[in-house]
Amino acid sequence: MEDILLDNNLKLDKKIAYIKLVLTQFLWSSVFIGGQLALFSQPPLQTALAKNLISSVCLIVMLMCVAKRKTILLPNKYTFGPLFIMGFFGVFLYTIFVYMGLDKTTAVSASLLIPTIQPIITIMLASLLAKEEIVIFQIFGLILGVLGTTIILTGNWRLTTNDLIGDILIIIAAICFSIYSVFGKKVLKYHTPLEITAYSTIIGTTLLLFLVMMFNGITSLYTAPVKFWIIMFYLVVGAGIVPLIWWYDGIKKIGIGKTGILTFLMPPISLLLAIPILHQKPTMLQLIGGCIGLFGVAVASGLINHKVKI
Repeated sequence: MEDILLDNNLKLDKKIAYIKLVLTQFLWSSVFIGGQLALFSQPPLQTALAKNLISSVCLIVMLMCVAKRKTILLPNKYTFGPLFIMGFFGVFLYTIFVYMGLDKTTAVSASLLIPTIQPIITIMLASLLAKEEIVIFQIFGLILGVLGTTIILTGNWRLTTNDLIGDILIIIAAICFSIYSVFGKKVLKYHTPLEITAYSTIIGTTLLLFLVMMFNGITSLYTAPVKFWIIMFYLVVGAGIVPLIWWYDGIKKIGIGKTGILTFLMPPISLLLAIPILHQKPTMLQLIGGCIGLFGVAVASGLINHKVKI
């Protein structure tokens, strides 16, 4: 009887985990849409700074809570360099390019380009910088990923100079985050994921604060409407911290393979949300490019193989 109850509880836990993971994709899918809505109130640099300031405060609070239960390791001579690189590329440059890109292109294009190009670039950089071996199926996936990205870029029938510049900025943002990911793997030997995220975010936010002060200044943030700050808080907590917790819980309960496959829900959900909220519709070629690119990501990352069963 106890075994039956235990089995039922495990099944229920998995069902709840799946529900949370699907909700996670909905929350993550709204990131680019929320970012574009925020840009109606503030310029890209100020928007990026506001988001990272809130992120830094939240992460510091989380570190303080953890510090009450166990020791927190501060950056040392071995980890400060990689953490600085992570903060520079993954926080400072990434958020700048994302919001500058969203200021020129559509959330639809960003939601198709980022999930397609970022994992592909990460695999390539891991091979170049971390000397990780690339096998045949990964090469095939890389080719499909590049093909999908090319189709997305050229598949926008209303493509203007602004759209093209915006799409290129989004691709550069994806490359920056790939660099962040590669160096993050090295630092995991010394720090926890929370410590790495907190330290790199604080470094990136500090750099961004200096940049904004040198150019536009932060005066406009003082008069930003309440709606802007609600969107920023949602992007940090509702679309950032909460789904990340659910994500790692899902990995723990159902495994990284099945969890990873669910990330392919993000682009179609983003497209569905962008239609009523931003009145942006993808073209048929963009959808085709997105499907090809995401399939390439699935192949290159090993998510599609005979061992993964839903």
